[in-house]
Amino acid sequence: PFPVISFAFFPPGPCIFSMEPHIAKDPPELLQGLRGALERTETRLEALHRRQSELSEENAALRDCLESLGILCGQAFLSRLHRRRFQRVLRQHPLSQSVQEASFEAVARTPELAVAIARHSGPRGIRSLLLASRST
Repeated sequence: PFPVISFAFFPPGPCIFSMEPHIAKDPPELLQGLRGALERTETRLEALHRRQSELSEENAALRDCLESLGILCGQAFLSRLHRRRFQRVLRQHPLSQSVQEASFEAVARTPELAVAIARHSGPRGIRSLLLASRST
């Protein structure tokens, strides 16, 4: 076995790296540890997925109740949700000083957003964008 030298940026814990030099684990023991860590991660991910599904269902039921009582208008809710998501994207990918200045041209010049537009538009949509941009 060879000693493993650690680096300060690796967190301490059950890992082949630690803050203290030690003897490396045998490959079968290391593989078993990795399998266990993977299984625990899969279990946590499945639990998160189940909880997310439950919360989505609860959210839909609450919206149904509020709409049936006339407290919530479905279109108004979706409009506000869209606005909030758009604001979040603008904060993550600032295009300009204000939302009013955010034009389609500015969006298309942002590489990651241009790729997303192309991916979601497909060939037919891109052709339409090209024709529309040439006609203006």
